[in-house]
Amino acid sequence: MCESHPFDPFMPKNAKVLILGSFPPLANNRSMEFYYPNFQRNDMWRIMGIVFYGDEEYFVVPNQEKFNKEKIKDFCSEKGIAIADSAKQIIRLKNNSLDKDMKVIETMDFYGELKKIPNCMAVIFTGQKAADIFCEKVGIEPPELVRDRQCIRSVDYSYNGHMFKLYRSYSPSSRACRIKREGKADIYKGIFQEIGLLINKES
Repeated sequence: MCESHPFDPFMPKNAKVLILGSFPPLANNRSMEFYYPNFQRNDMWRIMGIVFYGDEEYFVVPNQEKFNKEKIKDFCSEKGIAIADSAKQIIRLKNNSLDKDMKVIETMDFYGELKKIPNCMAVIFTGQKAADIFCEKVGIEPPELVRDRQCIRSVDYSYNGHMFKLYRSYSPSSRACRIKREGKADIYKGIFQEIGLLINKES
């Protein structure tokens, strides 16, 4: 059965970076109706808490197994972070949320959404699937995985006279990855420092 994306792209007009995933998990695995909602298996908002506030619980609702959607949206608007997914419609080949078991029927309108954020300088893919969908659509090779904050690699992409840096980071939801939450946070921190959303200093 074809499944449509449950959320609109979150595109603050001041966005300097677009974080691009693949598609949300099954509804029963969402702790909120927003991006990266799986409280048990997705560390994105814990990673952002570590990166920007030194606190992995910063976006967690106290004494509840859920993230604070409004706090997250306020944070993204303040910092200039847009959030979206590469796929707009999918078919789940199996009854799970794994990228490898997802068939993309329709992609996000990348060109239309990028026009909404004219100050955007970079796109961060939060998984290989997200990078593959975007890069196949626009006709470029996907960037290499950033494995170390000391060696931040990116691919340049130009659209409508505007240049973007494309980064591929570790998935915040992969439990097979040998890189733990703190290591992923360190890599995301390095990318955000290179983009200019964080002061470039060791911490």
